[in-house]
Amino acid sequence: MNLFDYLTHNSRSFPEKLAIAHGTAPFASWRELRQRAEKLANGIGLPPSSRVAIVSKNRPEYIEILFACWAAGLVVVPINAKLHRREVGELLECSKASMVFVSEEIETCPDWNATVIGSDAYETLLCNEPRERALIPPQDRRFYRPLPLPTNC
Repeated sequence: MNLFDYLTHNSRSFPEKLAIAHGTAPFASWRELRQRAEKLANGIGLPPSSRVAIVSKNRPEYIEILFACWAAGLVVVPINAKLHRREVGELLECSKASMVFVSEEIETCPDWNATVIGSDAYETLLCNEPRERALIPPQDRRFYRPLPLPTNC
């Protein structure tokens, strides 16, 4: 079972219940979270098993990006937002991440080609209409095998 399936289940069982809040401010219901994650998954547009890095402090969009990656069959590379940008750069190089999401307070390097969470570029990714997601039968383990670790890091 893909973790996105839990979001699908909750969006059908509790569509209007609050799924994410930021402090005391509501962010999204279960239905809204699923819709946003599906649109983002389509906007990312990478083939399954591609790596997507997230360098961000705790914020609601972090969860949204996680579910979008899981919906698209992508590999999430979470990177500690407290690391120095040189260390982040090394991790990005080792992980071979095809896409990078960063929060606005993170100091980036131009060669990261990062999408800033909450920016116009991020919002553009959310404008895509979701595609029907192919359901993977439980016995199909293509997306559940461990990926080989890089040997040069």
